[in-house]
Amino acid sequence: MSSDLICEAGALRLRRGSLADVASIAGRLRPNDRLDIRLLSDAAPADAIAACVRATLDVFTVEADGEPVAIGGVQRSRLRPAASVMWLIGSTGLDMAFRRGGLRLSRAWFDRLRAGHGDVYNLVPESNVADLRWLAWLGFAPVRRWPDFRGTGIDCVEMLCPAGPDQLSRNDLQSEPVSGSIR
Repeated sequence: MSSDLICEAGALRLRRGSLADVASIAGRLRPNDRLDIRLLSDAAPADAIAACVRATLDVFTVEADGEPVAIGGVQRSRLRPAASVMWLIGSTGLDMAFRRGGLRLSRAWFDRLRAGHGDVYNLVPESNVADLRWLAWLGFAPVRRWPDFRGTGIDCVEMLCPAGPDQLSRNDLQSEPVSGSIR
């Protein structure tokens, strides 16, 4: 096992990520990931992803057949000091990697990557049902709805995965209820 390898199964690998992975992924973004970038940055996708990599201590890359198909990380939240933000940006190759076993492995990857980070959350466009379902499968729950996030015209859902069972505070649940189902 090389020192940057976190885990692997067949042709899928999770390894430490770097700026060198950004160009390959940014050039083949999935539409939903392009939307995620638009929500949080006015920069070009490659520049926005590179900024995230620079700001994240724990960066990882998902590879399929030796090609980077996603990059992400877990970083401390500026808004919630006791929590961390998990982010993942994928190329069109990520969906195929998930169909080849990556979805099953993603729970183990998530558990390993979130260790020591306490509560973890993610902001997802309400229209991105696939990512909302995946996050729910990983143990996240919707805690807040953000209508017209940052004036983008896009409604978002804040998803939270508490550090341990029953650690969701009542304060987190006192925001606008989430509309629709993510099942």
